[in-house]
Amino acid sequence: MRPLLDSILRLVAPAQLELKTLKRCFSLSMIDPISQTLIAPLLSHLQEHAPQVTLKIQSLEDYSMDLLIAGQLDFIINFGNEAPANIHSRMLAEERPVCVVGPDHPLAGNSSVSYEEFICQKKVDFMLPGFSDENLPDWMMNIPDPHLQTNNMVTAQNAICDGQLVMVGGEKLSQFAPRAAETVVIPFAAKENIPAVPMRLFWHKRYHDDLSHRWMRDLINQLIFSQCPVARQTL
Repeated sequence: MRPLLDSILRLVAPAQLELKTLKRCFSLSMIDPISQTLIAPLLSHLQEHAPQVTLKIQSLEDYSMDLLIAGQLDFIINFGNEAPANIHSRMLAEERPVCVVGPDHPLAGNSSVSYEEFICQKKVDFMLPGFSDENLPDWMMNIPDPHLQTNNMVTAQNAICDGQLVMVGGEKLSQFAPRAAETVVIPFAAKENIPAVPMRLFWHKRYHDDLSHRWMRDLINQLIFSQCPVARQTL
């Protein structure tokens, strides 16, 4: 009787995740500055606690959500709230839109930037794949008359630092962008009433109850912006 009871208890007991022996490759898609905030602390944690877990990081593209739906990605990290059916999400943090300029730009000494000041500058339109937010003003979602459109952060930052262009960026992510030390981050004027933008982790419902997948979701939430001095993480 006792062996039978033990077998039943093992069946109903909560599953345990053995991190030291867990073998799995997690695939993630995100833009480079998000990757810069996350990968170093994430790799460090994995090497110590789950040494056989590996990562595959891909750039965020317009078709990344299709890959997530098809099971070719485990996670997407992006901004906004919209997601197709069967896609779960979790808010990781909020980002405040700011104006990013080079140190020699005429706006660099400003304490804030108004719409009128921003709109008359030479602008970079950084095209964030798959992002839309109806709460942001149209001039911020659809940069009028941009001098440069790109989805490459290195190109955008070079245009800011060397070409006297301005760009809408994120308050925290701007610290992790290429050549961040050469840029100045300026808040938009309070009268513009610019809301914070949610950064979310997306995954397909097929993995929602997967134990190792849930562990990785919690780990990403714990470590995102962990090395950022102005982080305001949502727990």
